[in-house]
Amino acid sequence: RAARSTSQPRAGADPGANVQLSASNVQMDRASIKSFAFGLGQGGNVTVQGRTGDGSAADSVALTNGSSILTQTLGPGRGGDVQLTAGTITMENFALIKTNTLVGGGDGGDVVLNVGTLSLMRGSSIQSQSKSVTPGLGQGGKVTIQGLPGAKFGAAESVGLSGGSKLVSETFGTGHGGRVAITSKSLTMDEATVDAETHSAGIGGDIV
Repeated sequence: RAARSTSQPRAGADPGANVQLSASNVQMDRASIKSFAFGLGQGGNVTVQGRTGDGSAADSVALTNGSSILTQTLGPGRGGDVQLTAGTITMENFALIKTNTLVGGGDGGDVVLNVGTLSLMRGSSIQSQSKSVTPGLGQGGKVTIQGLPGAKFGAAESVGLSGGSKLVSETFGTGHGGRVAITSKSLTMDEATVDAETHSAGIGGDIV
């Protein structure tokens, strides 16, 4: 069933509220989790993890049918971060994880997935995006895919992208693009995109 959870402060210097979800299994279908900040405040962070304490791993997280996890900042504040820690993360049918800063020159928030197995399918995407008209401001956030805490070499077991799915850090303005980093024992891509770019005067980010 469609559902939505939104944290939205009033305009000003206050940061967006953090959203933390601790569960063994998370299933989102046509659902959304959002944290917004307006004005000078930094965007709130969204964290999904297991039930046994900070940084623990959920068994599984699944986003399907347009479900989204989003942080958004309208102003000069830095975008909020999104961090998911789970044994298996599955995104399908245009599911979206995104950090977004608009207008005010704030840097994009980071997206970090600590995971055993990650699958993006059928148009799903993970994005960090910054839009700024202020020269030199609005750096793209980092997108990082890595293993669970304690994993050998810090690597995920497998990462798979297919059917138009993508991992992207991008800026629209003079800020530099953020880095996209994947640390995994196995990476499979089929009609998919990994991109770190700027759409104006900034320097594109690294892909590692």
